[in-house]
Amino acid sequence: MKQREMTVYRARGTSVEENKPLIMLQGKWLRDIGFSTGDRIAVTCVDGKLIVERTGRIWSDPKGAGMVAEGNAEYRMEAV
Repeated sequence: MKQREMTVYRARGTSVEENKPLIMLQGKWLRDIGFSTGDRIAVTCVDGKLIVERTGRIWSDPKGAGMVAEGNAEYRMEAV
């Protein structure tokens, strides 16, 4: 397994006090390991690690909007 070192950024539109972390994954290496544009993913938090897995479903983009946040998305740390 190849390890990649990246940076956690502060999300745009948030103040330093608000400080919402942002992790962005992009690049040819994602395609090389089996991810495709439109793949649905599940992210699991375990012992300080993020596990990213394809769910097998495909997201359709009928309006060509590209990447958008889902309205019902909720981000929180939970024990697994």
